[in-house]
Amino acid sequence: MREKLFVAEGPKVCEELLQSDLEVTDVFGESSWFSSNMHLLKSRSTRMHEVDGNELKKISFLRTPNEVLCIARIPEKQALDEKKALLCLDEINDPGNLGTILRTADWFGVEDVLLSNSSVDPYNEKTVMASMGSLFRVNLHQADLGEFLMKQDAGRIYAAHPRGGNASGPQIDNPIFLFGSESHGLGSDLLKVSGNRITIPGAGKTESLNLGISVGIVLSGWFQNR
Repeated sequence: MREKLFVAEGPKVCEELLQSDLEVTDVFGESSWFSSNMHLLKSRSTRMHEVDGNELKKISFLRTPNEVLCIARIPEKQALDEKKALLCLDEINDPGNLGTILRTADWFGVEDVLLSNSSVDPYNEKTVMASMGSLFRVNLHQADLGEFLMKQDAGRIYAAHPRGGNASGPQIDNPIFLFGSESHGLGSDLLKVSGNRITIPGAGKTESLNLGISVGIVLSGWFQNR
């Protein structure tokens, strides 16, 4: 990460990357992949390296590499539009979960995701893979969540909490949704600056829902009711 580069692997993720505005420095691919995808590289000054399956396996993070691996530059931070809907995530430690959440945010049209400084690296190879290309479309930001939220209208902030109102979805265009980690939830400092607490009602006996699924349910309710 000192070079501000990250790795993307597999046809789906790499094709999404090459259709984005991100700078791709190198592509390592099998000849069959290049034969089918040269149109994605025509307007780019990307270095191309044809490799076979064994060579690809040596540089891959996957147990079973799949046709192509790209190296891309981490984009410069975008300015955060505080007037739009925003998803805030505190201390998210599972890279796969984060990738799923980014994919979900992308699906429901949430363009900006704000991570706490203590969250997992969003360009972790597992996050990149799990996002299935959404990482290249969602604007990522990192900050001290407490400081940021204190400056916002508390009425816009909807914090996920076991003892909250029904998360059927606020009927406003620009809510701030706040989620904590599966293991610890949200700290009292973040809850204090939240004007609303929401929970997902259920009838089963399991202790909790997966974080990615919870985000999906809440965003779906908002999307349908806005």
